[in-house]
Amino acid sequence: MISLESQKEIPKFLNLLAQKKRTFEQHSYLHISIHSQELKVSELAQAISFQFPSQDTITLQLPETRELYLVTKNDTNQSLSAIDRSVYENFTREEVRATTNVFKESSIHEFERFMSASIAEEDRVSKISLRRLTRMTNTLLVLDDDSLVLKKAEEMLQVFGAVIAINDPDLLLERYEQYAPNVLFLDIHLPGSRGPELMEKIKTEVDPHAYVVMISSDSQLGTVQECLKKGAASYVVKPLHADLMYKSLLKAPTFNPKKS
Repeated sequence: MISLESQKEIPKFLNLLAQKKRTFEQHSYLHISIHSQELKVSELAQAISFQFPSQDTITLQLPETRELYLVTKNDTNQSLSAIDRSVYENFTREEVRATTNVFKESSIHEFERFMSASIAEEDRVSKISLRRLTRMTNTLLVLDDDSLVLKKAEEMLQVFGAVIAINDPDLLLERYEQYAPNVLFLDIHLPGSRGPELMEKIKTEVDPHAYVVMISSDSQLGTVQECLKKGAASYVVKPLHADLMYKSLLKAPTFNPKKS
């Protein structure tokens, strides 16, 4: 079991869930809001979590908003009713309010509503993570100053999801926050900017879980090592090839090949 215990860990929680999207409908979630002032979130988590010892179970405790989230694989317990029953065997309906559901397209908006209320207004990182999680299709962001490269990338990637192609480095942070991409393809050498520095800015200011694939005609070992050291997940050399682009996508933990 993975146990997370503060509001600061919401992005990590959401990112872990996003990595399960290929098997989303095999998982269920439990959301509990606490109404009793005497009951602590940690006590509730302890009472509930021992019934879900599986490695596929993730819990998030939010003492700040007096909430508990639990996500588990459907085969780790008999049914959703068993989860519901386990809550009310220990606590009254006046003390807690529990909601359970299977992750699927028709219920994801309910989870999004709960989670949005748990996220602080100024927490842009969590909002990006939630946007990526609750969107049922892939979004791929490409930044390159060469219009021909952008067009080629769009042609290769459009079958795998929505492609956002931009040629202005100054738009990167804004577009990233707007679209919360599953994968960012980022050119190394840009007018007035360098890809590695932009990637570092994305990871420190916007999304620590960003999955970045660098693209460049520069295949020198030093350049590749610099990009990987600063957080790039992969490196694709121009001219772009569809098979290499697809292999890069498959390695991305939140990319869902079933949702193009």
